[in-house]
Amino acid sequence: MTSRLAALGRAVAHALLGVVVLVTATAVHRYLPGLLLGVATSVAVLFAVRPGWTTRLAYAAGWVLAGAVLAQERPEGDTWFVGDLRSYALLGVALVMVLVGLATLPPRGHLSSAG
Repeated sequence: MTSRLAALGRAVAHALLGVVVLVTATAVHRYLPGLLLGVATSVAVLFAVRPGWTTRLAYAAGWVLAGAVLAQERPEGDTWFVGDLRSYALLGVALVMVLVGLATLPPRGHLSSAG
């Protein structure tokens, strides 16, 4: 039970890390140096985190889910992301985050070793 709780805590912590990194990247993405720094930081943290469901994939999921929330139109009619190349580039990083998170999952076990 405690290992499941630890795994849940690890997943939540990494997802929150993804949210924080995306929000800060979104805050500076309107300027080219900010966009480059935000993308570089997002990818650097992705590779700095250990591969796994509760680590790297949780980080990527938090990043992507925060992006989905920030992409929604606010009641005032504006959004964090406008229809420009910089916004699309930052949102495009979401695909890279998920693909890398999934592609680097450690193998669970081989069917051939089942006996």
